[in-house]
Amino acid sequence: MIIQPNSKKSKITYILLIIGIGILIFMSIKSTFNKTEIEKEKFNESLQDSVEYWKDKSGRSNAKISLLESSNLSRLLELNSKDSTIYHLQQVAEEYKNKLDKPGSGVTTVDTETKGEATAVTEIEYNPQIDKYPIYRSSFNLGGWIFGSSVATKDSTTYDIAVKDKLDVIIGYEKQGFLGLGKPKPFAQVRSYNPYSIVKDFRSYRVSERKPVTIVIGPSIGYGLTGLQIGPFIGITITHPLIKIRL
Repeated sequence: MIIQPNSKKSKITYILLIIGIGILIFMSIKSTFNKTEIEKEKFNESLQDSVEYWKDKSGRSNAKISLLESSNLSRLLELNSKDSTIYHLQQVAEEYKNKLDKPGSGVTTVDTETKGEATAVTEIEYNPQIDKYPIYRSSFNLGGWIFGSSVATKDSTTYDIAVKDKLDVIIGYEKQGFLGLGKPKPFAQVRSYNPYSIVKDFRSYRVSERKPVTIVIGPSIGYGLTGLQIGPFIGITITHPLIKIRL
């Protein structure tokens, strides 16, 4: 809205102002709707992705899948999925939802399986003068990743077993398109250092940044075309940014 000093407000000015504000509101609603639909489409596309598994040169188990992203956690929580990993991810997200309300926050669930086979030397403890039955002891250690011991008596056997693992979770963007000039694709990757463990399944979700439509309302002073006259003006301007250049 532009108000010239000592000028009269005409009906045409009010009509044009109302039309201008209406156009801005319509553009804002349309832009927000389009962004919501794009986000929904990308979320569903990532949801259909399957996990990629491989062993690296060091024999470590790796898995990678598209990252689930949305600007609102409700898109994940309201999802009706029969996938057990997605369901568990939803449960964890529901438990910590009060901590997942900021862009960049997220949740990851990893399902691993560890198998190992070891041969242990059995030591027999038996003193005929004291013990009625012998006691059998054994222990094993698979490179510090799986280790334990056992004690067997006449009536029972007790096992003490420990499994060690170390996991890396990487969340980033993969280059897409010709020469990597396409829009980057968000992904999540997990790596297990235990050579006896494999990643069976996993999923990762992150709250993305909401990019609102910006409408700027503020005082303005300048020189330009006002109505059918050219001259200085003082007033209030309303603008909707159509093109942004980020340096």
